[in-house]
Amino acid sequence: MLSRTVIPSLDKILSENDIPHEIRTDNGPPFYSKDFNLLADYLGFKHRKVTPYWPRTNGEAERFMRTVKKAIKAALVEEKNWKQISKFLRNYRATPHASTDTTCQALDGRNLKTRLPEALTIQEADRKTKEQMERYSDKKANVKSSNTNPGDPVLV
Repeated sequence: MLSRTVIPSLDKILSENDIPHEIRTDNGPPFYSKDFNLLADYLGFKHRKVTPYWPRTNGEAERFMRTVKKAIKAALVEEKNWKQISKFLRNYRATPHASTDTTCQALDGRNLKTRLPEALTIQEADRKTKEQMERYSDKKANVKSSNTNPGDPVLV
């Protein structure tokens, strides 16, 4: 029964974006139905079930939900309507991440126009800051450069 609600919504999302190679879901009733399996076969994606209540299996989604909760709390503190979260989502999708360029770039192959500073400026500043921290840390720990090269014999 629940799959009749989930399938049209998922189909709409996939028609607006793209059909992924794999979709990960919990073992909820809408996702282990015959209808959902038929949809997966028809559209050609692999349905991977992850363990519910085991956040490590779905780390990316859990991390995003933590970020959304933080944005909602900030909106409540600022006495704003937390349901109007589109500004946050637009900026989040346009922000470069460590593993990907931007969410929008990864999904659509394009960048969103926002009022955020240019991504390259942010990435360059981040790289420079990390280099400064590494130099400072190495200096404090008296780190010396190594003369060994790959393939050199070493005593362990």
